[in-house]
Amino acid sequence: MAATKKSVSMLIMALVLMAVAIELANASSIIVFAGPGCNNRAQKHLKCGCSNISLRGGYEFTYGGQSAAMYWQSDCEGASQFILRGDSRSCDAYTWKSMFIQC
Repeated sequence: MAATKKSVSMLIMALVLMAVAIELANASSIIVFAGPGCNNRAQKHLKCGCSNISLRGGYEFTYGGQSAAMYWQSDCEGASQFILRGDSRSCDAYTWKSMFIQC
């Protein structure tokens, strides 16, 4: 009986961990490029919440279910200027200084 409970507990824990891993794999992310264009040095941002953006030569946003609000000020201050709600790419320079991935 105790062995059965332990096995069920282990199975439940494994299923929860798999669900978390799948959710993380589906997370939205953005790659920002130093430029000019979508080349040279790049940084990838994928954490939930606010991230400052230091490279502004181009970007590629991969939508994984979480939208990203883009800000003209650091630390996501002020009003959001644009919201990415789907896959998006631009190899033109932009002025966003921070973003907030809604998780």
